[in-house]
Amino acid sequence: MNNIQVLQTTKSELLMELRNIVKDELRIYNPETPEEKRKNLLQNEQTVYLTREEASDMLHISKVTLHRIINDGLLDIVKIRRRTMIPLESIKKYLEANTSKGVN
Repeated sequence: MNNIQVLQTTKSELLMELRNIVKDELRIYNPETPEEKRKNLLQNEQTVYLTREEASDMLHISKVTLHRIINDGLLDIVKIRRRTMIPLESIKKYLEANTSKGVN
């Protein structure tokens, strides 16, 4: 744990130091930022399934748009009781199929 010297410290400096300490402590329990998690998922070799929320976040689209893409049959899904899971491989294929090269 860090020691904080309070003497001759402004309130904003103290708050900033406390925020940094809390952030560092929380990082121990959740070491990945959302961007790191996204990057690690893309590099993962095993089958990964995402929730609709995770998939929409990854694609930077709304859940409604994701629902339309699924209903159009452009993404594979796996239903587990009432949950809809989307294989990461399906998202990769969708992105490859919908990626275009720049116009010359």
